[in-house]
Amino acid sequence: MCGIIGIVSDAHSGAREILLNGLERLEYRGYDSAGVALVDESTAIYKTAGRVAALRRMVGASADAGTGIAHTRWATHGPPSETNSHPHKDCKGRVVVVHNGIIENFSTLKKALQDDGHQFVSQTDTEVFAHLFEDELAALDKVDLENATAAFRRTISKLDGQYAIVTSVAGLPGVLFAARSHAPLLAGLADGMTLFASDATAVVEHTKQVVYLEDGDLAVATPEGLHLFDIDGKTIERAPQTISWDIEDAQKGGYDHFMLKEIYDGPRAINDALAGRLFPTPPHVRLELGMDDARLRGIGRILILACGTSFHAGMVGKYVIEKLVGIPVEVAYSSEYRYGSEVREEPGLAVAISQSGETADTLAALREARSRGHTVLSVCNVVGSTIARESDGVLYIQSGPEIGVAATKSFLGQLCALYLLAFRLAEIQGTLPASDLRELERGLQHTSRLVDQVLQKSETIAEQAALIAKADSCFFLGRQVLYPIALEGALKLKEISYIHAEGYSGGELKHGPFALLTPDTPVVALLAPDGVYSKMASNIIEVKARGPQVFIVTTASDTEAEQLGDHVIRVPDTEAIFTPLTHAAALHLLSYHAAAARGCEIDKPRNLAKSVTVE
Repeated sequence: MCGIIGIVSDAHSGAREILLNGLERLEYRGYDSAGVALVDESTAIYKTAGRVAALRRMVGASADAGTGIAHTRWATHGPPSETNSHPHKDCKGRVVVVHNGIIENFSTLKKALQDDGHQFVSQTDTEVFAHLFEDELAALDKVDLENATAAFRRTISKLDGQYAIVTSVAGLPGVLFAARSHAPLLAGLADGMTLFASDATAVVEHTKQVVYLEDGDLAVATPEGLHLFDIDGKTIERAPQTISWDIEDAQKGGYDHFMLKEIYDGPRAINDALAGRLFPTPPHVRLELGMDDARLRGIGRILILACGTSFHAGMVGKYVIEKLVGIPVEVAYSSEYRYGSEVREEPGLAVAISQSGETADTLAALREARSRGHTVLSVCNVVGSTIARESDGVLYIQSGPEIGVAATKSFLGQLCALYLLAFRLAEIQGTLPASDLRELERGLQHTSRLVDQVLQKSETIAEQAALIAKADSCFFLGRQVLYPIALEGALKLKEISYIHAEGYSGGELKHGPFALLTPDTPVVALLAPDGVYSKMASNIIEVKARGPQVFIVTTASDTEAEQLGDHVIRVPDTEAIFTPLTHAAALHLLSYHAAAARGCEIDKPRNLAKSVTVE
C-alpha cells in the first residue's frame, strides 16, 4: 500500500524534484510518513513522520543528485515514526532501500542477522533486506555491477512474502536494483532516465512508456535503460506499454479535493466505460471478454470476487445478471473466498473486480478460482495490472487515474461494466426479447446525463449533509438493487467523515438495529419505482415511529416522499434497474459534504490507503 519512486539519470541533479513531485502524486497510497534518499558520491537520507509537504521542507532546495529513491508509507510493521520511515539502510550505510509489501519471514531472518552482530534501528520488516544485502556485498572481492547484481539475486532469494523493492548501493552511482513479488511496480523509460514507481501517476509527467514488472521479475536500471531478469539471472524480454492518459488527469483541476473532482468525473466515467461497446447492429454489445460465443452461451453460474466498494458493485451485478439472464450469481468477499470450505464447485465464470488491478485479496482469490477450474474475467481500471494480466479476459472500465481514497467514478464505471456483461449474456443466451434489450441499452447510455443532473444539486445536498454531519451514527436503508447502494453510502460516510454508519436492507432494522434508533440517529432511505416501493415505504414509517430524522433519496416523480421523510433528495427518473448510478452519485456527494462540514481530510482518511496490496 506504500508508494515508491526511484530515478537514475545521466545528470548530476534533478532527482530531488522528480522524487518529491512523484511522492506527492503517490501520497494517496500512504501518508503516515515519508522519506527520500539522494544518491551521489555519498547518500543523503531525509525522513519524517508526516506528509510529503513536511519532507519537502526538510530536504530544502540545496540538496540534489541524479539518482535517488523515495517512499510514502502506510504502516504495517511498526507505528508511524521517523525511525520506521523509509528509506532504510544497513549497518554501514552502504545499502539504501524502499519497500512496499510484507516480508513474511522477516522475524527469522532478523534474529539470524542479530545473532551475527547486525544492529537494527527500526521495527520494520524492510530493514532486514538492507542487512541481508550488506552481507552479500561484503562477501564480494569486487563490488561492480555484475557482482552486485548476483548479490542482489541471492538476497531476494531469501525473502518470502509480498514485496516491491528498489535499492541502491554506494559505489555504484547511476544504478538502481528492483524486484517484485505480489506488489505493484513499474519502470518508466525516458531519454537519459529510468524510473521505478508503484503506479504510473508518479512517472507520466516524464514518460508514457512503461514496463510493468511481473511477479518474480528482478531489474537493474541505469540511465541507458532497463535490464529485466529472473531469480536465476536469465534475461526477460518485455515490450513497454503506452499510458493512455495525461498528467492533467491526475491533478485536481481546480476542485478542493480529488474526491470532489472524481465525483464530477462520474458522467464521463459512464461514457468512457460504454465507449465502443454498444452498437446499433448485431452483436449490439461487443466486449473484449476473451471467450467465444459458444463459451458465453454455456455459462450457467457466475462467481463475483471483490472487496469494499468493488464488492458493492458486484452485489448490483448479481441482481442485474440474475434479473436479465436468469443464471445464479454468487458474490464472495475476496478476503474470505480462498479460505472457504472445500465444497466442490462446478466450473463457471469468475469475475474479479478491482479498480487498481493489484488488490492483494482479489488477486489471491482469482488464483484460487482458477485452480478450481473457473474461467476468469476481470473488471479493472489499470491497463497492465496484475489482475488484468492473469485473467482470461478483461473489461477495462477506462476511467483514468483515480486518486481519492474513497472510490467514486470507478464505482460507476464498474457498475457500467457489469450492466454490459449482463446485456451481452442476455443477448447471446436469448433470455430477453431483442426490443427490451435495446431499450435497456439506450437507457444505460442516457444515465451519464442523469448523473450530471444529480451533480447539479450539489448545494442542496450539502445543506442536508450539514445536518447529518452533526450525528455520531447514521443508518442507510435500501432494498433489492438499492440495498448495495445503501451499503456503499454507509461505507463512504464512515471512511471520510468518521461518522459511524451502517447499511441495511429495509426490512432488517426490526431484527435488532431498531434498538439503536434515537432522535439523534439520522436514517438515509433509498426509494425507487420498483416492486418493493410500498414495502420500503412501510419500513420508513416504522423508522419514523422511533424518532429519527429520515433523509429520502428518490426519483423526481415520487409523489409520496415528502409525507414519508423529513428531507428529500430527488434524482432524475430512470428505469429502476439503473437507479444505483443516480442514487450512488447523490450519496457520494452527501458523504463528501458531510466530511467537509466536519473539517475532515477527505482525500487522506486516517488509517486508509487507496490500493490494498497486502493481505
